[in-house]
Order: sequence, then C-alpha cells, then structure tokens
Amino acid sequence: VTGSAIAKEEHYERAAEAFQTVAPVLAELGMTCSFEIHMHSLHDTAASTLKLLDMIDSPLITANLDAGNMHGTPHAEEAVAAIEILAGRIGYVHAKNCRRLATGGTDYSYMLDNGHLDYFRIFRALRDTGYTGHVCCEYCGLGDPNIAAQRDLAYLKSTMHELGMW
Repeated sequence: VTGSAIAKEEHYERAAEAFQTVAPVLAELGMTCSFEIHMHSLHDTAASTLKLLDMIDSPLITANLDAGNMHGTPHAEEAVAAIEILAGRIGYVHAKNCRRLATGGTDYSYMLDNGHLDYFRIFRALRDTGYTGHVCCEYCGLGDPNIAAQRDLAYLKSTMHELGMW
C-alpha cells in the first residue's frame, strides 16, 4: 500500500502549501501545471488529485489524467469514473494502455486498441465532460516505441474523429 492510500492530512497540507507558492509564478510566466495521476504518489487517484487541487485552489494547476497509471494502482478509480470526478479539472491527458498481470503488477506493452482499457469509452467520457485539451500518446512498454507510437496515433486520430473531437 502506497501513495494516497497511506497519506495523512499533513501530506496534503504540505503539498498544497508548496503549490500555492508555485501558482503566482505560473501566472507571471503565463504557464499552467498538471499533476499526472501516477502510482505511488499523493495524487495516484482521481479523488486524491481532486482533494489536492481543491486545497491549492488555482485554475492554473490541473490534473493530468493517465488511465494506464490508474489501472496500475489497485485503489484508483476506473478511468470513466475518474473523468467524472475530475470534470472541468483535467488539463492534459496521457493515453497509454496496459494489462494487469495475474501474478500482480501491470504490463504496459500494449497499444491503445488492445489492452484492458477501453479508450473509446474514455475519449467519449472526456468529450461528454467538455474536455477540449491535449491528448498525448505515451508508450512505456517493450519493443520499438516508434511502431507503438505510429499505431497509437492512428487509433487516437480515428477514434477522436469518430467521436467528433477532431
């Protein structure tokens, strides 16, 4: 058990305080910042990310939805539920697929169209909540990442076009 599953209120308070000092600098620079929902971190679920974003209270700091990371986090929400929880607070999306291993752990050597995650449903949920930001294909599995990137990009374009997002 790691990340938000063992976090205490003081961990959120410290993180929020730190990012409240970052927000004015982001404003000066005309920049934004997104927390990648990532295993073993304070922001490893949609609920813990939302809690942190609420405590920071800056529109310049948003969530980076990563359904693959969430799938690899046993206590994280399912991707569509996470999108509903974070509606209006997602600033960036990583698209990568994976499969849970029967022996534990997660295998990220899958393309967007053939892992355990249903990216058609995920993109539809993003569309339905009004998300219009960037989506980045992310591949961190075995094999030539260029082949995975080409295949994932073709799937991403096709699916987003079918959903009227592109």
